[in-house]
Amino acid sequence: MEKDARLVDFLREKFSDSKCEIRHCDALDFDTRILLAERNVKVIGNLPHYVASQLLLHFVDFPSRISLGLFMLQDEMARRLSAKPRTADYGALTLRLQLHHRVEYLRKIPRTVFVPQPEVASAIVRFTPRDEKQIGISDYKFFARL
Repeated sequence: MEKDARLVDFLREKFSDSKCEIRHCDALDFDTRILLAERNVKVIGNLPHYVASQLLLHFVDFPSRISLGLFMLQDEMARRLSAKPRTADYGALTLRLQLHHRVEYLRKIPRTVFVPQPEVASAIVRFTPRDEKQIGISDYKFFARL
């Protein structure tokens, strides 16, 4: 999914022979229920810093058919999402995303590799689904309100 029409044209041309589907849309408007009909969905993205948390909640919220998510995020957010309980970086967003997924901090990407150079470093995180039997929550709506 790409919002920029020029980049969509470039990506469609570059990946025309692959099994990669390029959609010209705003990812926040995408109906993720479509993915429930698919098997083994993989999502890879460089998420804009200003909407990264909304995009993650939109795509990896329960139930999800995503078997693997690889995302480039602002380093600070990547550290928060992969934080361990009872640490300073652990918070409500961490809990919500880690409830159904293992979130692994894979590597830091220095800001010097980008043109133009951003003011912050980025990082790659991996999301993989957790076994639902190990979660032990019967009322997800109540848990979300709590």
